Amino acid sequence: MSGFRWAGANGEPGRLLSVQTFTASGGYVPTPGTRLAIVELIGGGGGGGGAAGAASPNAAAGAGGGSGAYAYFVLANPVAGAITIGAAGAGGAAGANGGAGGATSIVQGVNTWSAGGGTGGGGMAATPQGNNANGGVPGASTLPAGVTGGGWSGTQGHAFFNNATGTVWGNAG
Repeated sequence: MSGFRWAGANGEPGRLLSVQTFTASGGYVPTPGTRLAIVELIGGGGGGGGAAGAASPNAAAGAGGGSGAYAYFVLANPVAGAITIGAAGAGGAAGANGGAGGATSIVQGVNTWSAGGGTGGGGMAATPQGNNANGGVPGASTLPAGVTGGGWSGTQGHAFFNNATGTVWGNAG
């Protein structure tokens, strides 16, 4: 990229000192000399709902779990802090809802930034009539006031079965 350069919060020249990627919970220690940290958090997704096994003419479907939220922000003068990585939710047993995903967060002093986990998708019991299983609700992001950044979450999906018409469908959020 021609003309690209790093700059600090006040426009002073800067450079990338290091990249730290966390796949397990632990502690964050900034590289000496760090003045800004670009942070991305992703919450754990919810587990899919379980579909009960069924003999004809019964049928069942399970809905997908909600996505984990995504948060992106810039930390000025970061200090050592705790990192929590949210686990994925467990899939549901036959006919049962999936488990919720965990929140991913960073704590520095009194401030906490987080990307919430999605809820589990709805499970469905076998039935000859028809049934609906709601998809998991996406997680939400939490950022302290005055922080430069943003948080995003997806939308909820569904699974549906109607034995009378032979219709099985689902929609993604």
